[in-house]
Amino acid sequence: MNQAAISQAALMAWLSAGRTFLKQEDQQRQSAAWAAAFAHAEGEDLPLSDFVAMIEQISRDVGDPLMGWRVGLEYDLKALGEVGLAIIGARTLRGALSRIVDYFGILQDAAEVRLDIAGDDASFSYRILDPDIWPRRQDSLFTLGIFAKIIRAAAGSSLSESELVLEGCCDGLKSEQLKALGLKCSFKGEANLIRFPARLLDRPLGALASECCPNHARLNRQVALRRRRLAAALRVKTLIFQEIQEGEFNQDCVAQRLGMSSRTLRRKLGEEGVSFQKLLDECRMRLAAFEFQTRPETSIAQTALRLGYSEHSTFTRAFVRWWGVPPQKFIREGQPLKAA
Repeated sequence: MNQAAISQAALMAWLSAGRTFLKQEDQQRQSAAWAAAFAHAEGEDLPLSDFVAMIEQISRDVGDPLMGWRVGLEYDLKALGEVGLAIIGARTLRGALSRIVDYFGILQDAAEVRLDIAGDDASFSYRILDPDIWPRRQDSLFTLGIFAKIIRAAAGSSLSESELVLEGCCDGLKSEQLKALGLKCSFKGEANLIRFPARLLDRPLGALASECCPNHARLNRQVALRRRRLAAALRVKTLIFQEIQEGEFNQDCVAQRLGMSSRTLRRKLGEEGVSFQKLLDECRMRLAAFEFQTRPETSIAQTALRLGYSEHSTFTRAFVRWWGVPPQKFIREGQPLKAA
């Protein structure tokens, strides 16, 4: 597969939760995008970009900027089949979140889910790795809404000690709308996340808990099989988007992470008509543009360094070749994500 996708199981579960939410709305406000989503439900996996655009449009059509969050809170994890049962079958919140990290790849491609603990705080984060998929506010709110449902079950129904962090700007969300979320909210994060007291991690899931014994070996095989069906170029780009800021990044380390030799990786990419260096250059430029659009106050020099350029001037020349304008003008004029 050449495109990142969301699995049909995850799409069906979203539609089920969305139907529950939209029953509270005037039926005449249900949109063409909503009808198209149901029409696709009997087909194959849906390209992730189409899913994200679809729920953005539905949110606009029903006039609710927090629709994604509300749908997430209605989400029935059992509708995800064995993945959902594995999550709610965990003994503690820590176990449930760890299983989301382990098995999220069965449900959706090109995304990163992480559990981080720092002192008394824990954070559970999510981000789509492809910078071309934007805007994606409703997808972020939807996924965080699911996380919030699980955390709230362990916390005893309250999220008052938690904080929601979203990538990008507030996009016109009003303070009274944000208060409806029931927790503190901030923006311009590196990823979308919920920060909560680490002490909750060892609590049981309360009403969400279910007695089941998931087959972890089978789930791990599903993760591996779904990953392997992706085109080599997409797998490489996903890994670059995920880890390029972690330090030295080259073809050998990417091949190792993908479980193949450098020679095999070169052959697979050659069969798809691309090279590693071309993919790396493209990912660097798209990540730079994404950062400048979503966080325009970001230092150009720092962005260049994070993306592996030791010289500011080298980065600027590469940016001009790709986008047709220097970074300063790109930021000033709010250029769209479209290469020259």
